[in-house]
Amino acid sequence: MDQPVTSERTHCIRCGECCLGSSPTLQMEDVSLVKDGFIEKYDLYTIRVGEPVRDNVENRLTITDREIVKVKEREEGVGCIYYDEDAKACRTYDHRPAQCAALACWDPAEFMRVYKRPGANRRAITYDKVILALMDEHERKCSYSRLD
Repeated sequence: MDQPVTSERTHCIRCGECCLGSSPTLQMEDVSLVKDGFIEKYDLYTIRVGEPVRDNVENRLTITDREIVKVKEREEGVGCIYYDEDAKACRTYDHRPAQCAALACWDPAEFMRVYKRPGANRRAITYDKVILALMDEHERKCSYSRLD
């Protein structure tokens, strides 16, 4: 019996699996995308220090030891809000976050290099001193460490 011909994928086939799995976490190098308006602040959310989070790389639930800024997920709760399912494409492709640019489902090496670099936080993308003061006060009064 002939063996089926198999070959490893070496390029994106636009299946959408990477975009539908989760939304990206912003890295420090993505701060300019927010500053320049390619990623809107209202499209982001924060996971604070001490908050339970699903680690998609380790495939486990963990408590985060750093602040994480993520692109929101779709209302259905699955996948990135920037993914256009009809076009099978990213609506911000030319200005997508570093994790997205590095992601190649057939070879995670570049993604892992990006993933290990410093992540963005609220202070890196917030310039308003009043908002920064409110964030500090909120953390002082409502941090996850106070819930223990």
